[in-house]
Amino acid sequence: MKKQLSIQFICVVICFTLSGISTALAQKHSENNKAQEIAKVLRLFHQQGKFNGTALIVEKGQVLYKGSFGFESVAAKKPITSQSCFYLASVTKTFTATAIIKLQEQGKLQYDHSIARYLPKLSHYKAITIRHLLNHTSGIPDYEGWYEALYGLKKEDKSADYAQLFAKKWKTKLLTNEIIIEILRKYRPALNFAKDEKFEYSNTNYILLASIVARVSGMSFAQFLKQYLFEPAGMRSAYVYHLGMKKSPQNRVYGFKTEKGQRISNDLIFMDGVVGDGNVYASAEDLLKWDEALYTEKIIKNTSKELAFVPGVLNNGESTHYGFGWAIMKPEQNIMHLGQWAGFQSAFERDMQNHNTIILIDNSTSEVNFNACYGIMRAILAGREYKMPQKYTEISLPVTTLQKYVGKYALSAKTMLDVTLEGNQLYAQASHQPKLPIFPVTAQKFFFKVADIQITFVKDAQGKVDQLLVHRQGRDFPAKKVTSK
Repeated sequence: MKKQLSIQFICVVICFTLSGISTALAQKHSENNKAQEIAKVLRLFHQQGKFNGTALIVEKGQVLYKGSFGFESVAAKKPITSQSCFYLASVTKTFTATAIIKLQEQGKLQYDHSIARYLPKLSHYKAITIRHLLNHTSGIPDYEGWYEALYGLKKEDKSADYAQLFAKKWKTKLLTNEIIIEILRKYRPALNFAKDEKFEYSNTNYILLASIVARVSGMSFAQFLKQYLFEPAGMRSAYVYHLGMKKSPQNRVYGFKTEKGQRISNDLIFMDGVVGDGNVYASAEDLLKWDEALYTEKIIKNTSKELAFVPGVLNNGESTHYGFGWAIMKPEQNIMHLGQWAGFQSAFERDMQNHNTIILIDNSTSEVNFNACYGIMRAILAGREYKMPQKYTEISLPVTTLQKYVGKYALSAKTMLDVTLEGNQLYAQASHQPKLPIFPVTAQKFFFKVADIQITFVKDAQGKVDQLLVHRQGRDFPAKKVTSK
């Protein structure tokens, strides 16, 4: 399963961006030089099999670069263009949240209404509101971890045929929003935490939001997005598609992966009957139209954006860095979302203060390489130096060595990095973010597999670990060790 990887991919990038870790080293570049540099990097990534898709970069409201690489599918050698429609994965959440905002503007719902008001089967979750779903502070667990409810398994089994087990248990081949709601009704999975106690990214939240859109509007989620979002924005090619639909659109891009030098399909699976957390398809040109429309009131009012483009607030007063369907880099100034599922990766960032936009979409299961490519696009657009990603080989270390690195490290005044050990696996967890495994490349240097970020543990004169360095895009960022446990 790849959705949990998608969550980690999003959160690790957000975490290290918002912790003050950026790709600084300022340089001055002309617009022509920036465009040429972007083209050079993308060509290199494509030649190395690390990028197959489209990039569209806007600077100061003008298209700085637009280019496409590779083919739309393994079977058909049709070249990708800026009008090819990619599965956007979690970038879909920007549309789902906006649909909710639109209904609120129409007076058909309120953010602080209980979800049970619109989904009566979920009366046992009546304390959870629409706002909690939007902000990922509901505590409702992500559905991919529901091994018993979905497959009849007590825990994860990587050797299992999940599609077959799901079909046997639920007598259908396709997971849908209705089944998700039925599982919540029947199994009543416990909340991971009380409402607003913490931020935890959960795709279940946005599936429920899509179901609320359909229930309140009296339209399908796909119809509502087409009428109230896509058409007003001028997104002529965008659509919602899932495997429950009879006909596959002609302009649909298919995901693939490369194994042993051969390209094979890596596209939608049995879980792709749900909508809301994913399943919007759009081209780079469509996303540019979406970006432009959000500067106006064609879709939603400016007063609504003032709520959507700011982070949620926890019970303890801390910000979560996530608004209504957007990761918040700077409130009301810089917002973004990443997506990853099957063979697809997507990045959509809007720097509203400078009218800069990054649109990057890929169908080649590039994973960490896509993340690195996105980071380089950000650096070039900002006029900063960058570093091409390296390939790391994992080694084994004794538990006695790993134990020395356990502790809390201060990345900034507001962000701690908690390093823990489970068995012989070391984990790093930043404030309000998921716990992510890190892997040794030397006795002191570790790397993330979901992002082009590394950590080196540093010892003092007495040989004790007293800090760590986070490496990202050629920069080193120190974090002092504040506790050993």
